[in-house]
Amino acid sequence: MEHRFHQRAAIEVEAAVFHRGSFAALGQTRDLSLGGAFVQTGPLSFCRHTPLEIELALPGEESLGPLRLPAFVVHSHPQGAGLMFLNIDAENRAAIRRVLRSVDDGPAQRACAERLPNVLLAGG
Repeated sequence: MEHRFHQRAAIEVEAAVFHRGSFAALGQTRDLSLGGAFVQTGPLSFCRHTPLEIELALPGEESLGPLRLPAFVVHSHPQGAGLMFLNIDAENRAAIRRVLRSVDDGPAQRACAERLPNVLLAGG
């Protein structure tokens, strides 16, 4: 059963993962929401709830530079990891929201929605 606070959009964004300030992996998002992202990196050796940072190069937000967001591991998969963002400031939250709004509701997004159903719960 899905327990998501935010609707996801199928969007590929370059991402770097950091653990304790050190580079851990490079990849790209498979989906993104205001609450987190699945990052395709190949297998990661981090356990559930491990605190990480994710750096995203958001399209159309180059003036801000890469966003570096605190997150933690929700689940690991052979293809990467599902990360939940923690305490995102208003400026970074607005940048993610702009990118999500710009995502066209095209075949890729519909396919992601069919493969990974969204359940919205009360939350910000």
